Amino acid sequence: MFELLLEKLLLKYLGRFIDGIDTNNLHLGVFSGNIVIENVCLKKNILEMLGLPMDVIFSDIKKLQIIVPWHSLSS
Repeated sequence: MFELLLEKLLLKYLGRFIDGIDTNNLHLGVFSGNIVIENVCLKKNILEMLGLPMDVIFSDIKKLQIIVPWHSLSS
């Protein structure tokens, strides 16, 4: 249940910046703190949204791994 909630939040917020993100290429290990997103790309207008004067030409991301250290967040 917690995984579904986290998945919806990631899709909502990361979906603004990343194309191709869906439940098929998003793998969550909530209690281990391991989040893996595969085969996505940055949106062409991401730098414009961030106010940066550059263009994205190519942005293929094979694997993006985020490790959240749940046990040491308070320190």
